[in-house]
Amino acid sequence: ARVILLEQLYRAFTIIRGENYHK
Repeated sequence: ARVILLEQLYRAFTIIRGENYHK
């Protein structure tokens, strides 16, 4: 369960960072 939570958080962070980087 912890692995899933970490992956979800990492994905969300990556998406946010990607959007910021793109903009």
